[in-house]
Amino acid sequence: MNWLKGLLLALTVVASWTALLFVLAPAHQLMFTVIPPDGPVSATERIQIDRSVSKYLLTGGRTLRRAAFTQQEQRHMADVRTLWLALVGIAMVGGAVQLWRPASENAAKAAAWITVAVGFASFLSFSAVFVRLHELVFPNQDWLLPTSLSVLTRVYPEQFFLVSWALVLGCSLLSMLLWIRSAQGRCAR
Repeated sequence: MNWLKGLLLALTVVASWTALLFVLAPAHQLMFTVIPPDGPVSATERIQIDRSVSKYLLTGGRTLRRAAFTQQEQRHMADVRTLWLALVGIAMVGGAVQLWRPASENAAKAAAWITVAVGFASFLSFSAVFVRLHELVFPNQDWLLPTSLSVLTRVYPEQFFLVSWALVLGCSLLSMLLWIRSAQGRCAR
């Protein structure tokens, strides 16, 4: 039972950090300093496009600089926004469950181990996992953007997602370690 509760906690925490990192433009800008674009795009334009994408994910309005994106990219971003909303929903429901019935120390340890195992497995062949995840989450294949024509693939090369995933896993693991410490404190009282 602790493994099931651990899995639910891991899903909640990873979904929370993923949803947050999707829209955290300042974190993207830091990553842009070490991850070059995959094609011609200026640093200023890259930041402007990133801010537009983050704002679009948050509001869903017409904040996406449509002139810069192809129809296929716009459809893909609509799909990404749907995924982002699903992650926010998972984070909210999971968070409510954790407020109602906080995970035990053992469940938090299970969550940490699950996160480590998934992280390790995904880093063994990140490109293959990245492609498979996109095939599962975006079956319409709008994510298959031609690199030479796509603003999105120039602004967000695969290395961006690799570093983002590492940040999500690191923050998630730290959160679970804090959860374990907190659970130990609850048990000691």
